[in-house]
Amino acid sequence: MSFTGAGTTATFTIEDPDGDGGNPPTRIDTIRLKAGQTYTSAIAFKNLSGGTERDLTAGIAAQGKAHEVFYLPTGVTLTITKTDKDANGYPLGLNSTWAVGTVGTGSILLKLMHKSGIKGPNDAPTLGHSDIQIQVPVRITN
Repeated sequence: MSFTGAGTTATFTIEDPDGDGGNPPTRIDTIRLKAGQTYTSAIAFKNLSGGTERDLTAGIAAQGKAHEVFYLPTGVTLTITKTDKDANGYPLGLNSTWAVGTVGTGSILLKLMHKSGIKGPNDAPTLGHSDIQIQVPVRITN
C-alpha cells in the first residue's frame, strides 16, 4: 500500500508467500500515519510465488464487478473512502482517501472480497468470500 499526504509518500508491504490461509505472513509493515492529515492511498496485489512477480491489481480492477476491497479499522480513528468504482459504478477500493483522527495504535482488517454476481453499491464486508483477509497494524502519531 502506498500513501501520499502530509508532505510525503510512504509504502507499506505485506508478504504472504503461500497466500491466504496456510502459513502466517512473513512480513507485515506497520502503517504509520500522522494525526489530523488526509492521505490518498493505492493498494497493489502481487503474486510472488515461483520466484516470479506478477501484478494482479489490473486483473482485479478489470474484474471489479466481482471484487471489492474493505478496510475495517479497530482502535484507531480513520475515515476511509473508496475513490474508484467498477464498471457498474460500485465501490472497488484499490484507491482511497484516509482521513486520520487522533494519535493512537490499532489495526486495519484488510479484506479483498470476491462477489461474482452478487455485488451491490453498499455491500457489507461479509458478502461474498474472502480472497485475502489480513490484520495490519496501524500507528497514528503527531
